[in-house]
Amino acid sequence: MNPKSLESNFSGAEAPRKDSKAGLKKTGKKGHSNILQIKVAIKGIRPSIWRKLLVNSDATLHDLHLMIQAVFGWENYHLYEFYIGRNNYTTSYVLEEDDQDAIDSSGVTLEDLHLQEGNKFTYVYDFGDNWEHLVSVDKILPPDPSVLLPSCIGGKRKCPPEDCGGVYGYYNILKEAKDPQDPEHEASAQWLGEYDPEEFDMESTDFDVLGYKGMEDLSDTT
Repeated sequence: MNPKSLESNFSGAEAPRKDSKAGLKKTGKKGHSNILQIKVAIKGIRPSIWRKLLVNSDATLHDLHLMIQAVFGWENYHLYEFYIGRNNYTTSYVLEEDDQDAIDSSGVTLEDLHLQEGNKFTYVYDFGDNWEHLVSVDKILPPDPSVLLPSCIGGKRKCPPEDCGGVYGYYNILKEAKDPQDPEHEASAQWLGEYDPEEFDMESTDFDVLGYKGMEDLSDTT
């Protein structure tokens, strides 16, 4: 896979929310970190499945990976990689196993990348299903210690189920589950369960992303 170059022309700023999340620790650092407003959208699916986040600029790329997992509802079962400019960034596990020419994502912060408003890059999750996400920098905001970060401030539609076969498999299993005449209808409907592709609950998603560090425990690096 070739690294994706940074591109521009993405807009849509929103002000940070300052509502309370009782009992949860603020992750912002007073007078230190800018706030990045970013939009993450899964490539190849229409209508689009996307989330909008507020993130501290001192978050590492590995932190951002965990945030994306939490905000979409992925389960962190698989490996990942970021493609930013001419470089790719991944977990130390991949570097140790494959000895590839990549950079450890846990050692690079968003601030280190000198991102500008309008920059775009690619995040890939699960090298088998190959879920590509377009990450766009909407806005760079000044530090605000009253804002609880990271935070989800928008989104649409439910994340595809894990291990459904990528974009093609996702469309296929939805089609089979919807059509009672399809020979695979019963099996696909049972596998999907109560999955609703249009579902999105921003309040619960916002809560989940604030506790993103818990996603680390789910990883089996497969």
